[in-house]
Amino acid sequence: MITAPASHVDILPTLLDALGVAYDSRRLQGESLFQEQLSRKYIFLYGNENTVSSISEEQIKLQISFKDKSCWAFDLKVDSGENKRLKCDAYNEQRLALIEYRKNQQIALRRYNAQMQALPPGSPPPVLPTQQVRASADGAQDAGPVATMAQQTGRQRAN
Repeated sequence: MITAPASHVDILPTLLDALGVAYDSRRLQGESLFQEQLSRKYIFLYGNENTVSSISEEQIKLQISFKDKSCWAFDLKVDSGENKRLKCDAYNEQRLALIEYRKNQQIALRRYNAQMQALPPGSPPPVLPTQQVRASADGAQDAGPVATMAQQTGRQRAN
């Protein structure tokens, strides 16, 4: 039984686990739902009209509108219909993680688009930034924005 929040990005790693197919978890944003404990603290998603949202393990949904620079939250455990908006003040860590996620996604997309524009017609697409494993300044391996978000939110991805 799945009790933690899940997202469409979890489908591929879950199916690969179910089929017994080995994969590099650093190349995927989702996680297999066959794990005892997920390594992420939040699920991130984009909404309409320049909004982003996150859902925490505690079922707090936090949303930020970059259109009007507003922030609100819902406690989905007691308000699954999202009828009572809560202030974001009590969820500052989650708010900061959501802002960092959006920034990292924008950086990854800009890099990918620049690489695509530089390719001659008919060339294969470049490796996505989340698929590139690089060494950071301290020598630790880093898998790009996905791994960075896991590290910044206090969790590490299992490989």
